[in-house]
Amino acid sequence: MYPVLFHLFGIPVEAFWATVFLGFAAALVVVRAELVRFGRDPGAAYDLILWAYIGGFVGARLLLVVTAWDQFQRDPFEHLFSGSGWVWQGGVVGGAVAVLWKAR
Repeated sequence: MYPVLFHLFGIPVEAFWATVFLGFAAALVVVRAELVRFGRDPGAAYDLILWAYIGGFVGARLLLVVTAWDQFQRDPFEHLFSGSGWVWQGGVVGGAVAVLWKAR
């Protein structure tokens, strides 16, 4: 995988963030279509996807902290804000919990 796909106005566009954006856009299209199919307000798709997005990132970082506690204790700021170490299982759980909380 290429860590940097291309540069846009001198700013590197990383593959990770490009795929995050594509996933966000695809989820928005699918969720809107499903809400319309079930007769619900398609505008709610924006809220649900945003909650899933934020919950997913928070869950991924929390699971990273739990699984790498010794590294977190050495340098919490660097550990939380580095560009690596996204734990996808935590992202799935965090996103699902956030969407369920918002849906209630």
